[in-house]
Amino acid sequence: MNDDVTELVQQLTSKKSQVREATARVLGEMGDRQAVPHLTQALGDERPKVREKAASALGQLGDEQAVPHLVRALERKGQSSHVSQSAVVLWKGGGRRT
Repeated sequence: MNDDVTELVQQLTSKKSQVREATARVLGEMGDRQAVPHLTQALGDERPKVREKAASALGQLGDEQAVPHLVRALERKGQSSHVSQSAVVLWKGGGRRT
């Protein structure tokens, strides 16, 4: 994992939800699939906005290993449309290709 991603994934456990939200968004924009396991964990965050940003980031990364995690997130009550959109994009193979 490159140093930038390593530093950022540590911020996904920040006490401040705004930091976790921003971190998830940036990880998606960076496009490094090594962030996928950390973003899938963020799908379980207590804050809906963090879960939303993590789901969007996973959709941007387009790694199919995120699909089961997104599906489980969909099964939880109160998940946002971003989770379902990301799951559908990945399920249809619409994410990035390696």
